[in-house]
Amino acid sequence: MKGFSIPLLAALALPIPINAEGYGVDVAKRQLPEINKLEQEARKFYMMRAYDVACGKQLEANLLIKMNFDGLEVIAPSVDWLEYRKKNVNLAGIYCKANQIPNSYKYPSTPYNPTAPKPFNTNTNASKNMRTPY
Repeated sequence: MKGFSIPLLAALALPIPINAEGYGVDVAKRQLPEINKLEQEARKFYMMRAYDVACGKQLEANLLIKMNFDGLEVIAPSVDWLEYRKKNVNLAGIYCKANQIPNSYKYPSTPYNPTAPKPFNTNTNASKNMRTPY
């Protein structure tokens, strides 16, 4: 029994080699669709003027790019990921700064309603038909 337990203990005590690069690539492969989804959602919310949500989505996408940078370079070597990240950081700055604009500039005072009645006629020709007091 002693003869069997010592080699077994030695085998279990030795560290198991792990391919860290392969692990990073696998994680990046799973995260890339999530990054793309977050970027699309950020653009969509920005167009909807939901600036705070757009800012959050873009910041989350930037964080995933930063966390998976090495793996992304391996799975998509044709992309300049450093430049891509710089552009996304700038985009996040735009989305987040738009959130700081006062509401009076973001939203019109009354929403556009195509079925609303037209305002009073301000035609300039109508003033010609008015009588003058002289």
